[in-house]
Amino acid sequence: MMRKTYSRVGFSVVALYGVMSVVTAVILLVIMFGVLFTNFSELLLMIRNMGPQDAFNLFFNEKYTDLVLLGSTLGSAVGMGAGLLVMRAILKKPEAQIEQRDLTATELLLLILSAFGLWGLGALIGNIPEFFGVLSLDLTAKDPYITLFFCIYAVLGAPVLEELAFRKLILDRVHPYGELIGALTSALLFGLFHGNAAQFPLAFGFGIVSSLVYLKTGKISYSILLHMLINLMGTSPELFGLLHIDITIPWYVIAGALMTAGLIVWFLKRKEELFVFHRSAVPDANRQAFKNPGMLVAVIGGLATVGVTEISLLFSAFMSYLPEQISSRPLVRLIPITAVVIIVVMVLTRSRKRTDPERTELPEPDPFSGSPDV
Repeated sequence: MMRKTYSRVGFSVVALYGVMSVVTAVILLVIMFGVLFTNFSELLLMIRNMGPQDAFNLFFNEKYTDLVLLGSTLGSAVGMGAGLLVMRAILKKPEAQIEQRDLTATELLLLILSAFGLWGLGALIGNIPEFFGVLSLDLTAKDPYITLFFCIYAVLGAPVLEELAFRKLILDRVHPYGELIGALTSALLFGLFHGNAAQFPLAFGFGIVSSLVYLKTGKISYSILLHMLINLMGTSPELFGLLHIDITIPWYVIAGALMTAGLIVWFLKRKEELFVFHRSAVPDANRQAFKNPGMLVAVIGGLATVGVTEISLLFSAFMSYLPEQISSRPLVRLIPITAVVIIVVMVLTRSRKRTDPERTELPEPDPFSGSPDV
């Protein structure tokens, strides 16, 4: 039963990604043809003056970032909404509900700091290439209204849709087979869903804490709140940039302080019940969770998507330098993708030693859990 449940989870995430990709592609095409139609006379004049290739390059270079960001944001909103319906159709009804309880103000504060801690550590790893001045993903449009629309969706829309998909729909189904393996699965799929190595570590780190919050409370509203706070922090430079205010240095100081405080909280509180993931009592749970058709397709497909993105960015990074200036600097893009591979391997092999019925010795300490099940 566990294998079938996890296989359905894997296929549901593949379907979600597929629906969102198709919807995004359609929206991008509609926007592109709309821009061409409304600016046809301008483009025609440019073609006459400089030729078709130069005209199209100049025309779309001016609008490319705006078109992609607008289309991607709309595609994410509409596609994820439709994808959630597909996920619900693929997944069976949950066998057991997670027991609901409220968090105290102190517990909520500790979990918020922990979320910023693991998110910050992941962001630090994922953005190493940017620190070296290597080409990275640009999420800022030239049109301020498009940037504002993206930020509003990132802070208000995406947290709701993503938490419903990767926490509620998934964890409601898999939590009876073990909280730890369920949280790792949710975080892994959530990280791969972002489709690039820069965002994978931060999405994975946050996914661990968000899964913990939902498993401990049974209320998706807490996870959505955490997600909104994280995304507000992540988009605040763009929001202040719309007001022509540069907060780069204070942002790094505040983000660094929150990351440090969060990691300290996670380390000090890791053995308390609030921070403990209960492990699976199912024999060979790791094999059943990941070695099934649905999860294999989801993980391999996610890794392929991340790999293609990183190869294209690495190639673009090398091409951005003049031949006499090319150095090994773009190779730092390999650091985030290496982190992705390490995390995936760790997740896929994490539970084997603890679920092998032939082993009798005590389990080794777990970085995500304070103590084994009792």
